[in-house]
Amino acid sequence: FRRRAGPHPSHVVIRLLGTRMTMRQVADGLWFCLDEFSSRENNRIANYLGSVSGAGLDRQLDQDEFHFRQLMEDGTAVKGRLEAACGTPVWGGEGQVTGPAVPAYLQTLTERADLLVRSSIDTLHAGFSSIYVDLYEEGGSFVPHTDRPIYGPYVLGMSFGVGSCEIVFSSADSEYRLTLPPRSVYCFGPPLRNEPWVHEVVGVTGRRFGVTFRTEAP
Repeated sequence: FRRRAGPHPSHVVIRLLGTRMTMRQVADGLWFCLDEFSSRENNRIANYLGSVSGAGLDRQLDQDEFHFRQLMEDGTAVKGRLEAACGTPVWGGEGQVTGPAVPAYLQTLTERADLLVRSSIDTLHAGFSSIYVDLYEEGGSFVPHTDRPIYGPYVLGMSFGVGSCEIVFSSADSEYRLTLPPRSVYCFGPPLRNEPWVHEVVGVTGRRFGVTFRTEAP
């Protein structure tokens, strides 16, 4: 974990040791767990996600089917990243919609995500209902953004596969960089969840599945 702040950035590096079923606060509004999942769990989940329809396939898929899709930006296909979404709410291009039903496999992960938040962050956490899975290849990235207001206060992400990345939170005068290796979990909320903060994914080193959980805005 590294922090930059002010016009003359200084860097702080913290070595983090993970403990299962608990998250450690590493900054205001940011929590992290290094080894929440075993190597066996990581491989099993990555294999399942790699088998989901649409990953690398060029065919029409039912809108009610949980599948990966190619993202477009200004009419150009985004390279190095595919996306799948399920639950509610998800973004439908012009507003929030209800996505495909959450597969049983991901429902198990949702229960684990809820337990992590309730045990480490907020005992009154209502429960996650929206799931995005991003499939990154080496060199993939996710542009700086602030999550849409249709989502609630907490965003929790899990990392599976073989590749790691950095998630970068930045504002006009501060920056936090957190390395996300496979098997790790992070969660963020206010103030990092809201403007003027943005976050992005950079430095993907190999195939990585990022599973992100959100709630519906109150």
